[in-house]
Amino acid sequence: MPDTINDIEKEIQTFKENHPETMGIIIINDEGMPIVSILGEDEDETGYAGATAEFLTSISRIAGYIGEKEAEFMMIKFNSTYFIVHHLSSGLVLGARFSSATKLGIAFTLTQMLTKNLNKIIG
Repeated sequence: MPDTINDIEKEIQTFKENHPETMGIIIINDEGMPIVSILGEDEDETGYAGATAEFLTSISRIAGYIGEKEAEFMMIKFNSTYFIVHHLSSGLVLGARFSSATKLGIAFTLTQMLTKNLNKIIG
């Protein structure tokens, strides 16, 4: 697993370097614990992970009420950012934050590409 974590870190670092509109990336496990992240200096990794996990719990409850299993992805638009969440292999979850100056379709497509690349690494 350490090699996989290193490969994941390299992948998200390369992604962030190639896409400067990306404001932050976090990967958490199914218990809401942070695995890897690239966040702003003032952002708390543990708080970010916990908030993402709470969000996923709420979405799972909604899915149950409407007879669905789980959401494949979620997109949230705030005043100045987008937050996009994708499920990864092995129970991991990707959260990516983009500037709202980025077109939502581009942010979504970039997140899908990152998800595919990470799933290849995770297996």
